[in-house]
Amino acid sequence: MRLFATPGHTPGQVAVELSGTDRSAVITGDCLHHPVQVAHPYITSSVDTDADHAVRSRRALLAALCGTGVLVVGTHFPTPTVGTVVSEGGTYRLVPAPGHTT
Repeated sequence: MRLFATPGHTPGQVAVELSGTDRSAVITGDCLHHPVQVAHPYITSSVDTDADHAVRSRRALLAALCGTGVLVVGTHFPTPTVGTVVSEGGTYRLVPAPGHTT
């Protein structure tokens, strides 16, 4: 388990990386509130304490996850809550993990 800073929403905000022998996952916490922010990371939350920093954190997180196969667990996401990040048309898209589509 590893915590890493994803500031902008609230002071001290972190994401959690869980690594196993064959797969890893990142719990996004408040860095991503909705899957639409995967494709449009510039969309902020009205409660972000530093919206510009929140956007930078989202972009950095998405760039680090894109194409890696690491599972993304969106704690605030509606179904599907788990997927992987891929590049699409100059931005990103969340591809639902098998078994997490409904």
